[in-house]
Amino acid sequence: MYTRRRGRVWSSLAASLIAAASLPAQASTSESYVLSGPEICAGGPAAALAFKTIASVALDAPACAATSTNFVIQGGFSAHTQSTLGGRPWYIATCPMFTPLRGGTTIEIFGDELHLGSTTSVSIGGNNAPVSSRQPDKVVVTTPANTEPGYKPATLTNGSGTSSQSKAVGYLPMLDLDKPPCPTEPFEIIYRGTQGDLTIWIFSLDRLPVPFPLPPYFYGNLLHPATLTVLFAAGVPTPDGTLRLPVPVLGSSAPKIWLQTLTLATTPGYTPGSFTNLISVF
Repeated sequence: MYTRRRGRVWSSLAASLIAAASLPAQASTSESYVLSGPEICAGGPAAALAFKTIASVALDAPACAATSTNFVIQGGFSAHTQSTLGGRPWYIATCPMFTPLRGGTTIEIFGDELHLGSTTSVSIGGNNAPVSSRQPDKVVVTTPANTEPGYKPATLTNGSGTSSQSKAVGYLPMLDLDKPPCPTEPFEIIYRGTQGDLTIWIFSLDRLPVPFPLPPYFYGNLLHPATLTVLFAAGVPTPDGTLRLPVPVLGSSAPKIWLQTLTLATTPGYTPGSFTNLISVF
C-alpha cells in the first residue's frame, strides 16, 4: 500500500505490523510494505511532513529501532525495519483557480512537502510563475500572462522532485462544461469571466486549424467562417463572472458543433476584449 497523508498514522502502522506478526510463524519469510507517516525526531520537527518507508517485515525477528537516525518506529512488536528517508513535492490544488489573460493574480498552491530543497519554482502554461513565499503545505505565486484562454497545466519543482496538475489554472475569459457532453443527457456550457463582461456567443459546424487574430482583441477566432453563426449576446451580471447556457437533450443524431464567444470587457485583465477558448459539443 502507498499512502501519503498528514496526521497520526503510527497506530495503523503498528496494527499492520502486529497483524503480520500474528500469522503462523515461517522462518526467514518476509513481505515488503510501503508505509508513510510523520517523522519523529528528538531534535524537534522534521524537515518533511511525510516520508516514504520501504520495510521488510520478518516474523519472529527481534525488535530493534529503524536504521535511519532521523526517525524511530514506536511500539512493541516482533518486527524490524530497514528503511531510507525520502520525499518529493505533492501538488494538490490551486486557489483561486482563475486568472485573466494578462496574469498578475496572487494564487496559493496547496500540497505537501512543497518546501524541500533550497529553491522552489513553479511554471503555469509553460511560463514561469514567480514564487513569493513557500511553506511545507503552501506556495504563493503570481500568475504569468498567457496568450490563450482556458485551463493550463502547472508544475512545481523543488530539490526533491516535481509534481504537476493538468488543469491547474484557468485563464479568463473561457468556456467550460459542467460535465462531458452527451446528446442523450442535458448539460450546461459555462462562461467564466468577470462581472460586467458582454459576451457574443458564436458557433460553427467546422473549425480553423489556428486562431485568426482580430486586433485589438486577445487570442483569435477559431470558428470556420463558412458556417459561422451568431447565436446571441448577453451581459454577465453575476459577481462570480459566470453565465450558464443549459443545453437540452438533442438526440444521438445531433451534429458536432464548435462554440466560442467574443468578450467585450472593461476589466484590466483582458481589455478591450478577447475570444475565449474553443469547445466542441458532440
